[in-house]
Amino acid sequence: MAIKKIDLKKATAAELEAHQKDVAAMIEAKRREEASAKFEEVIAFAASRGLSRKALADYFSGGRKTGASKKARKPVAPKYRNPKDKSQTWSGRGRKPRWVEDYLAAGGKLSDKKIAA
Repeated sequence: MAIKKIDLKKATAAELEAHQKDVAAMIEAKRREEASAKFEEVIAFAASRGLSRKALADYFSGGRKTGASKKARKPVAPKYRNPKDKSQTWSGRGRKPRWVEDYLAAGGKLSDKKIAA
């Protein structure tokens, strides 16, 4: 990206915004470059002390394997059903669906919508 001299006082708002985006991109690239250089210094220092990259990664990840995902949770059986549309159910977890919100706002009780076990 070539840097050209501009008179900021004479530039239009659109020109200044374009330059602002360019400067922000340059700052981000510079930060990544500087961080990469610092990481390489740390890796070189660790290597000079007999530590491998893997040992560093294991230490800083707290022994967790990188990219390991959590186990998928089993679906929870629905506890509430919309009487107007039997296909709409809710397990009672997470955000209330719109039909539950509307019913409660109209003065209804959630226990009225409970599915019989």
